[in-house]
Amino acid sequence: MASYKTPNIGLNKWAETDYFKRVEVNENFDKIDDQFSKVDDKIGILFKNSMNSSKVFNIADYKRLATEVVDNPRINRAIEDAKAAGGGLVFLPPEYHETNGSILIENAQNIIFMGSGYRSQINVKAHPIQVIIVNNSQNIMIKDLQVSLGLTGQTRNDADVGIYITGNSDNVIIDCVWGNKKGIMIRGATNVKITKCFILNSLADGIHITGATSNVLVEGNTCIGTGDDGIACLSYKSDSTRVSRVRIANNYVRDSGARGISNIGSEKITIIGNHIDRTQAAGIIVAQEPTYNTYGPIDTLIESNIVERYSLSIPHAGIFISGVHSEHVDTNENGRGTIIKGNIIDGKNAGNNPGCRAIAVDDSDDVHIEGNKGYDIITNKPAIAVGQYVNTSNTRRLKRITVISNEIYGGSQPEFTNIDELTITNNRFYKITGYAGREVLISNCRYANIDQNRVTKTDDTKGTIEANNLYESIYGYQLSNTKFTGTDINPWDGGYEWNNKIMESQGLTIPTGIPVAYNRIGAIGTMIYDSTNDILYVRDSQNNWKGVQLTLNKS
Repeated sequence: MASYKTPNIGLNKWAETDYFKRVEVNENFDKIDDQFSKVDDKIGILFKNSMNSSKVFNIADYKRLATEVVDNPRINRAIEDAKAAGGGLVFLPPEYHETNGSILIENAQNIIFMGSGYRSQINVKAHPIQVIIVNNSQNIMIKDLQVSLGLTGQTRNDADVGIYITGNSDNVIIDCVWGNKKGIMIRGATNVKITKCFILNSLADGIHITGATSNVLVEGNTCIGTGDDGIACLSYKSDSTRVSRVRIANNYVRDSGARGISNIGSEKITIIGNHIDRTQAAGIIVAQEPTYNTYGPIDTLIESNIVERYSLSIPHAGIFISGVHSEHVDTNENGRGTIIKGNIIDGKNAGNNPGCRAIAVDDSDDVHIEGNKGYDIITNKPAIAVGQYVNTSNTRRLKRITVISNEIYGGSQPEFTNIDELTITNNRFYKITGYAGREVLISNCRYANIDQNRVTKTDDTKGTIEANNLYESIYGYQLSNTKFTGTDINPWDGGYEWNNKIMESQGLTIPTGIPVAYNRIGAIGTMIYDSTNDILYVRDSQNNWKGVQLTLNKS
């Protein structure tokens, strides 16, 4: 039962010793869903009232003054009139509207700024510039118009965006907006929806969410040719609070200059049902970036996405997790990590470099990888790579990694190294290019559960899992395709733990017929698995062999 409630909308919050009740989790989802629905409710009512009243402010009725050579002054006069009237619909006719300054919706409420489609175009003749700014305003909709950079030869500038929502603005919808070389930035706002927008060739990120923004839906958008990430959530420590509660769903991202979708240091981020194609770096990344003084991410769900043609120039991965540490989590709550579930990763035509993996986890804790499918992973690329070695500058061991029921075709050997509490069960690794007589490597891990995995070589014959230098305890059974090797591990500790039961060392004699290559006489801690009798033997500090039958107590 939850001991605490969050201050804003009363979400259940658990102390470390609390137990979960399903009804409490469902209550949290209902409250979050209710918050999203209120955005539509409030602005939907406003929209209907504006259309059925005299509060329509048509830009065509506002003429340029004799001294004005661009249109942003007259657009701003219409917005000021709507603000003075307590709100209304500011209509942008279907024609070119040239600007050399910002269009400002500031300290306003209940305003709809609406065109009639992409022909209602704001053509920008200055750079860099934040074109449409919503600052410290509530109940705002921007809909059915185009923001276009009317200059050539311009280069990236992070201050240059088409729509900029900031200053504690609340309840904002951006719908069906075309951004031609112009993206969208949300900084320090709440309750924002960005839907059905089309961003083309933006000079920076297509959609950028930062500045402790919370409660955002990004759905059904298309971002093509972005200068940096397609869609990004970014939390700097200087903002004092992480970006939180963002749902990125059913978007199409293609030809991004960096990552497709990124969560850098943000919290409660859902990335679901997106299609990401042709990225220079990772298709999806969840990471901390110390160089930019960001937070570490917390609680990310990556589910049912399609990632293809990824890491074309930077050797990341289709899905790349880095720097997600358990210490990032509030001590009053249970650990919340990263879930990678049900994604499809197409390695055909991905970046042609050895470091480009289908799924990679570097220097991270609490990562759950389940039910993903990887196809056509190129020969020199690991299908899945998890461990400290992914970035050789890291020396920290990973904690609580689970890899369950994934299906991978192609690539070089999956590798898992320097991990405490590792579970690898019921996976299918097919057509794997092996190395040194193995197709899967598990090395320097502690409390490892290796169970019921199927591995085949490139010729479809049975492959081998090598478990090298495993520490202290091994869980699981059905290990006939696994060989245990290693000399640099802790001495045998007298028993293996399995399903929270201790099976004492049986002191069995090594049967004859075990290959000498696996015996390594004199090596303390050497492991030998006798698949015929299903017994694992380890040499102890007294140079005695002790063994345990792994299939005991498997229920």
